[in-house]
Parts: sequence; structure tokens; C-alpha cells
Amino acid sequence: NASTRATFTQYKYTMPPPRFPSRIDPLSFPVFGISWWAEPAEGGRSIYAYCGGGGSAKTGVNNSIVIFGERHGPRQISTGDQVGIALHIYQNPISKQLWLLVALGNTARRYPLDVEEEDDDDTDKSQVVEMGEESCVAVAANSIASQVALGCESGKVLVFASTDEQFTPGRPLYTLNSHTKAVCALDFAYSTEGRLISSAKDGTACISNDGKLIGGLRCSVADPSQPPPRRPPQIMVRGCAFGDMAGKLCYTVASSRRGKAYLAQWEEQADEKGQTRFVCVSKIPC
Repeated sequence: NASTRATFTQYKYTMPPPRFPSRIDPLSFPVFGISWWAEPAEGGRSIYAYCGGGGSAKTGVNNSIVIFGERHGPRQISTGDQVGIALHIYQNPISKQLWLLVALGNTARRYPLDVEEEDDDDTDKSQVVEMGEESCVAVAANSIASQVALGCESGKVLVFASTDEQFTPGRPLYTLNSHTKAVCALDFAYSTEGRLISSAKDGTACISNDGKLIGGLRCSVADPSQPPPRRPPQIMVRGCAFGDMAGKLCYTVASSRRGKAYLAQWEEQADEKGQTRFVCVSKIPC
């Protein structure tokens, strides 16, 4: 009836205002990546950044990185005709220097955060890694800021040593070739600095230790309440992250081109021969 339709319309198109300190910020361009860094102590600082834009086509929508929470106020960085796909804020725990890592076309760029800038200084202070024919689509840094991982459109993952003085001094420490399609997400375990998880558009997530593959996760989007599809769907594992300090627990978000997305929880277990494998222990639609 009319009352039901009105109620449905209200819940479908309106959102209650968030309670302080939450808020809703209007955006001037499509967002492709977002990152949030915060100090765990009470009253600690919080910095977040997002990137995106209209892409390389002349749409009239600028390509930018926007940063909030720096001591000198918000700032916006133009990325020219390249659109940022992913970014990650991290801190060197020794020097306390904050960095913003951005996947930008066939480069990865690193910007220093909380650096006082002169009003008339328009120079680009970013450090860059040129990736040749590879397109950078995912980025991550480990908890001690000694390694950065760059995911590629080809499915490769390049892992470099890194310092405050040099973004990536020299060649990659190693290259992972575990994926056959574009990488979607990367994450390092917090207390096991060389343990890395990657997910991709090939329907898998992979876990490695210092370049050695230790686990392959084949994700599923099958609905147990429905009959199996006639043809297997193309699955994309759009997100991945570790859920504990040591990297023995992880999460993936997978979906096909149509239908529901599923959040899955995986745990590291040892089989009868003592070999490590990751087992899916729960999966819910999201």
C-alpha cells in the first residue's frame, strides 16, 4: 500500500545523521582508494587520505590525493592525468616519520606527511618508483617500514627494501608470481614483518613468508541455499587483510560480477604431516 511504499522509500534513500565524532564528508570526485592511520593512545592523532578522480580521459574531473589530519591542515595533491588507484599511510616506528604510499599509473609514489611546506613552494616532494610496462594497482608497507610491496595489473607482486632516506634502494628483494590476473589488495602481518597476503581478480589470495609461498586460498561465492550455477562465475577477491599480529588468521572479501559478496575468515592449520595450510572457518554475505 501507499504507506508501505513511503516507508520503503524513506529507508532506501535516506541515512540518519551520524553521531559525533562521526561525520559525512561530500566528495568532489570518484574515490578509488582510502587509508586511515591513527595512534592507539587515548587522544592520539588520526590521519586519513583518499585518492581518485576522472582518470586519464578529459572528463573535467581532476585527479587528486586529499589528506586530512596533518598538523598544518588539510591538503590536496594533484596527480595530473594519472589517477590514484590505492594508497597506504604508515609510520617508521624508530624515526616516527609518516609516509603516504600511492599506486599511480606505472609508478608508485611516496609522500612525506607532517612536513611543513612554504606557501610559495610548489615542488613535488614525492619519491617515485618507475615500474616500466607494469601498472601499479595495490600498495602496502610492513610494520617496521623496512619493506614495501607493490601489486601489479599483470598479477605480479614486487617487494622492495625501504628506508626513510631511500624509498626503494636497488632492485626488488623478490617478485611473487602467484596470481594470473590483476592484484586487488596487499597486507603485511604486524609482528611477522616478511609475511604478506595478496588477493587478485583470479579468485585467489596467496600468503608468503619472505618470498616463499606458504598458503593459497581459493575463494568461493557459492550460495549454499541456491542450486549451483551452470557455469562457474568469474571470482574477484577484492580485499584481504590479516586479523592477528602473527598472520595466522586472515580475511578475504570475494564477489563475482553479479550477486553477493562474501567475507571469509581463514585460519592457519597443520595437517597430519605437519604441513601448513589455511582453512576457511566461516563465510558470510556482506
